[in-house]
Amino acid sequence: GGDGVSVIDFDALKKVNEDVVGWIYIPGTNINYVVVQGKTNDTYLRTLISGDYNANGTVFLDSEGTAPGLVDQQTTLYGHHMNDGSMFTQVYDSLDQEKFDSIEKVYYITPEKTYELKPLFTMRVDDDYVEARQTSFEGDGGLAQYLSDSIKHAEAKATDADTELSNATKVLTLVTCDDAFLAQTKRAAMVCTLIAEYDTVQPKRKTARSKNPSPLQRGYVPKRQTARRAIWGRTPFGTPGPCCGWSATNRAFL
Repeated sequence: GGDGVSVIDFDALKKVNEDVVGWIYIPGTNINYVVVQGKTNDTYLRTLISGDYNANGTVFLDSEGTAPGLVDQQTTLYGHHMNDGSMFTQVYDSLDQEKFDSIEKVYYITPEKTYELKPLFTMRVDDDYVEARQTSFEGDGGLAQYLSDSIKHAEAKATDADTELSNATKVLTLVTCDDAFLAQTKRAAMVCTLIAEYDTVQPKRKTARSKNPSPLQRGYVPKRQTARRAIWGRTPFGTPGPCCGWSATNRAFL
């Protein structure tokens, strides 16, 4: 598709794990990952869709969000900030204005719909900034008010962000940890506004006579690669990176 958007074989992914809900892709970055939704926000912190342990974990939709995403006023996805630059590290990097400006579009793909979004701003907030995972906001101006309050925490933003806030109908918020090495209480969150949606392109199916099954799309990590991925996801000290999810017990971003 346009902008290098992959055709995702959701049927194949769901055969691996029924928790698969979507795919997140940001052109010009390495963010091109399957998205799941677990029973809690701890389910996929250190688990691949295959069920194997992995320090990278899997990008996941907030457990209180409506699957498959972009249904609620705000859809929140979490991914780790890894020292090797993988997962949502480039969300953290977008706190820098120059890095932020290099990201023009964000795509969220579900089995039925593909959503095209534009980054509004990236903010640095405390781990108890629970509004970043709130799915809906009261009143006609509730979402705009939330965005107006949140942009005060922005360290990078679009040139037209202030005017776009009042026009936003749905936003996608990508959350990661502030630092890949140190235990801390700050989070980076990129807030993107929906600008277009269209039907998801479906993969072409092989005929019954074909002997070769269609390969899974790029970005999906086959089970045979999990050991190598686990090594990539570790810090130089041999310990996993931080948790970047939500804890129902701590009531804060992990």
